[in-house]
Amino acid sequence: DQVLMNFANFSIIDGIYDRSSLATLIAFSATCYKARRSWKEYTHRVFNINKLLSQRFRDPSAFRDLQKATGAVIIGEVPLLYFSRS
Repeated sequence: DQVLMNFANFSIIDGIYDRSSLATLIAFSATCYKARRSWKEYTHRVFNINKLLSQRFRDPSAFRDLQKATGAVIIGEVPLLYFSRS
């Protein structure tokens, strides 16, 4: 309880979550409110597409707007990195 919601413990929580399957984490997040909040905080930190795209584009938001306007999708290494939580 105290571990999940203490911001000082994010590195510990991330270490546990990084080694767990997505199915396990989703099941865990369904157990209680604090587990769900912890999972949501983790996903905001780890599944941040703008952070990943900023490694390749100066303005990831502009790139995403262009994608939306043209219907373009990202293929290759970037989606693999995103979903592997790397």
